[in-house]
Amino acid sequence: MDRLTKDEYGCLLALSASSRSEDYFTQVGGAAMTQDGRIIGLSYNGLKSGMIKPAWMDQEENRVEKGLHMLHAESNLGSLFRRDECHTVYLTISPCISCCSNLAALGIQRVVYINEYHRCNKFKEFFKFYNIEYKELNEQEKINIVNTLSSLTKKLYV
Repeated sequence: MDRLTKDEYGCLLALSASSRSEDYFTQVGGAAMTQDGRIIGLSYNGLKSGMIKPAWMDQEENRVEKGLHMLHAESNLGSLFRRDECHTVYLTISPCISCCSNLAALGIQRVVYINEYHRCNKFKEFFKFYNIEYKELNEQEKINIVNTLSSLTKKLYV
């Protein structure tokens, strides 16, 4: 198995971070990397630190209301570094338009995501306007991540 590319590695880290999300319906993770490939932060969507999730948020019929209270992974990630310190943000899904504004304000130059968020594709126009490069992983890159996860899982049981 070949070594993961920076994009695959960044997305694998974002995927791992998403496992901490309190939003079981839409677990989102993020990773921030400098231009030279140094990881400067990991995040996920969820409630403010120290809050206990109310039981009503686990019910399917409350998804919309719950979504209004969840802090997005991109916002949480942006709190971990200074403006222009991060070059690339890796996400499990493409960002909503509000998060695009945050990313642009932070000086992010590149956004890589595993899958496009089916409810919003406005980010493409926004990123083109602000000259922010964006990329969805292709199928081979996703397979490389799956193969890496499989290999890592085997190492747990040696």
